[in-house]
Amino acid sequence: MSLSGLALAGHANMNDGALRLLQAAMDIVHVLSAGAWIGGLVAFVFLMQVTGNPQLRPLANLALGRFSTLGHIVVAAVFLSGIVKTALIVGHFPTDLHSPYQVKLLVKIVLVIVMTLAAITNRYVFVPLLQKGTGRAARALKALFSKSLQGGVALGLVAIFGTEDPA
Repeated sequence: MSLSGLALAGHANMNDGALRLLQAAMDIVHVLSAGAWIGGLVAFVFLMQVTGNPQLRPLANLALGRFSTLGHIVVAAVFLSGIVKTALIVGHFPTDLHSPYQVKLLVKIVLVIVMTLAAITNRYVFVPLLQKGTGRAARALKALFSKSLQGGVALGLVAIFGTEDPA
């Protein structure tokens, strides 16, 4: 919940009344869902390692399936809250390449799309391979760590431009 406090220090203060409440709510949803996505990677790494143990593999595979369901919800929350936040802050898709804020926002959007594609690949390619017990877990881990690094960059961008003028 400490992440939600960060959300209230940025652009949530740029509006009044109902828009301010909506902006604050979207900031909180966005920060918490992004934190859950990135933080959940720790559990995912652990579960993938447990799949290497034949005795624990069935339970790990069950947990991976449930983890995936929650992951879909969290990623949807990141996307939806991000779209609403962009509409409230910029008013349109960020296409002004002369605006440092919009350029950083575009980079963040691209990173989130790449992370999402990596997550989809992990879920629908690597997790089934892990469930079959094939030796491709190392490839899945490499993709996962790449996604983690991208998430760190995206969160760093938020920290940099979270209070900047969106003009």
